[in-house]
Amino acid sequence: MRLLQQAEQVAREVVATRPDIVLKDVELVNLPTGPVLIASIESPRLPNPSRIARFEALLRERLGEQRVRVIVRAAESVDITSKGRILFGGAHFGGTSEEEARRRRTIEETVRANLQGLPDTFVTAIDAVRQDSGWAVRAEVVGPRVLAPGDVHTVEERTASNRRARGPGSASPYRRPGHREAVPGGQRRAAAGGSRRTLRAGPGITVSSPLAPSYRVSRCPQ
Repeated sequence: MRLLQQAEQVAREVVATRPDIVLKDVELVNLPTGPVLIASIESPRLPNPSRIARFEALLRERLGEQRVRVIVRAAESVDITSKGRILFGGAHFGGTSEEEARRRRTIEETVRANLQGLPDTFVTAIDAVRQDSGWAVRAEVVGPRVLAPGDVHTVEERTASNRRARGPGSASPYRRPGHREAVPGGQRRAAAGGSRRTLRAGPGITVSSPLAPSYRVSRCPQ
């Protein structure tokens, strides 16, 4: 009981620094190989294994028990407004001018059209926000196949060349990345019938799609 109370205190201290995570429950299971702490959380994103490793190391140090292991049992929370699922909070609650709101809608519509121009691909949510060096776009899609980084790059190039999306005097609707990668999202998605993974074409467009093996591609700056 004492070990469980100490472990829960450490877990609550860590979660207190992460307002996006809600700690729902803490359990302690004693296995022949040592104690296992099961922390049940609710979060909009799954925790990174490296963060779990750091928490595990902190727990071992604080408890003085080097055999303790950590399992994070995560439930994905979904926040939806009248605009749709929140992918960028600023696209739903950011204070913007009417002109910038129009630009956002134009960019979102352009990216949506370009994504849905890919075979059997449907956009379920999309958000665009202005950042220091341009516009960043996040989209969630479903379809019978996983988009490749080349698909996302094609959408990015088509959007960048669209005059309506560029606007007057603008060379590109969002910053042109020098690094492109595909990383797993990993969250459950009932509508897709399984997990979801994320394709990130640099900081320009990020796309979530049905699960497939993880991989990463990079491209050096031109």
